Amino acid sequence: MRPPRYGKGGLTRYAAMMADKLKTPGLSAAEQARIQRAVDQGFTNIAYHSTHEPWDEIDLNYTDIGLHAGTPTQAANRALDKAIQAKLQKHRSEGKYIPHTNVMPFAYRPGKSLRVTDVGEFKDAMTTLLGLRSNPELKGQAWIDDLLDYVEPEKMSYTPQGQEADWLTDTANLMALADIRQNLRGMGYDTVVYPNQIENAYEAQTELLPEAEARLAAIKQAADALYQKGRSLSPAVPDLNATEEDIAKFLAAGDPLDYLSPDERALYEKYRDESYGVRQDPANYDNPNSVIFLDPSGVRSVNAQFAPEAIGETGLFKRDGGPVAFGRGGINRIAEQAAEGALDMSQAAKVQRAAEAVKKWDLAGRPRMESMDSPAKDARSKLIEAFEGIENPAPNVFWRGTNNTTEPEIAGSINSKNHVTGQFEGGLSVSKSPATIWSYGYKSGYRVTGDVAGYGSDGEPVLKNVKVVDSKVIPRSKILEMDKARLAQIRDAYSNLQRETGVPVDLIQWLKYY
Repeated sequence: MRPPRYGKGGLTRYAAMMADKLKTPGLSAAEQARIQRAVDQGFTNIAYHSTHEPWDEIDLNYTDIGLHAGTPTQAANRALDKAIQAKLQKHRSEGKYIPHTNVMPFAYRPGKSLRVTDVGEFKDAMTTLLGLRSNPELKGQAWIDDLLDYVEPEKMSYTPQGQEADWLTDTANLMALADIRQNLRGMGYDTVVYPNQIENAYEAQTELLPEAEARLAAIKQAADALYQKGRSLSPAVPDLNATEEDIAKFLAAGDPLDYLSPDERALYEKYRDESYGVRQDPANYDNPNSVIFLDPSGVRSVNAQFAPEAIGETGLFKRDGGPVAFGRGGINRIAEQAAEGALDMSQAAKVQRAAEAVKKWDLAGRPRMESMDSPAKDARSKLIEAFEGIENPAPNVFWRGTNNTTEPEIAGSINSKNHVTGQFEGGLSVSKSPATIWSYGYKSGYRVTGDVAGYGSDGEPVLKNVKVVDSKVIPRSKILEMDKARLAQIRDAYSNLQRETGVPVDLIQWLKYY
């Protein structure tokens, strides 16, 4: 079976080879000569490394087995994870970084590469050695077992006391990592390449290539036009003058797509299938691998002069024309966000997290929720989190339906009855949304706050210590008008998730309520 075909580029979609720059119109003679020197010396790939400390020389004593780099997304996610470790944020989606964080682009020579699995913690010599021992290319290498015999008892002296973190900085661990690097270099390896399970956008799956993103955007635009047409043909949200019949039609309205012609509906389904196909094809994704540099002389700043006399040096900028130019925008506005300070997670960020989780569930084959670590469970929790702020924008405010126009005056003394058991519930029965007002046929309603003391036979909250928000009841038609913005937001959120993920609305709803 052939391995998956990933998109253009060796390590990253940005590694289109330094040689491609020679085709750029308007290059000066000096710039053409500089790039040609890079090509002649084999610096034909580009990778990215995130850091929050300035440095101009690679000192492998401050790495594990070497210097890690990868795609811009991997580098940015590494920076986000560092901020989590520093307790600046809880999730990547908050977008916070350690001050002065930036991403450094390197030009590098791939040389001879050893392909390995992602061992996870490359800083742990024992973990790394166990991963290398199972590699077919290193079968029978006695130095691996010799190092394991040395490392294992040293590490075990830390583990019983729960001091695993101290082991990572122990001299025995650091010496073993240096020995691993020297042995690999002795076997002729210049780099180690591994599928980055941690810093990729979706674990083993990385981000879409630009041309695939552009195709999805075009599909989305065409599909959205059809969806909006269907929405324009479906019953409008009733206004204050709406009749009972208008309200009933609106509540009974189905998917806006049901209002399209058969040909239009078929075309919409075609767009949806094409979107799904684009997302499922590995050729539309960037290569998910990261690289570890074992030989610092094979790495240069992208601004290097690549002077022949600098060949073999380990300094990024020695004779190389100055520091890296990071640029603006691009990666994740890392420098700008660090300067701006901490950013709070927004509702949009929650929806984006939900979309990413739904994509992951979709790519996994849309499994059910049998296991605790199922992608379905993760997607469900993130969907609930995303919709919580839309479905319930005022979490401490509840609705009470009534046909009694003076009920707000006595709301605090009402003791609702459980319609299943006939017993009193010990408080006022309310609902989280006004939907129960028209579903139960009430003519009016009002809003209250209070402490949730339990739940009634219908699963709705029962409140104690009730305080009335509306001193007078609100007619049902006006409540519907008040709620139309929320309903439209919910419908739009589902539609946006469908267009973003390629997963139909009904499946997203199933996932949320399963």
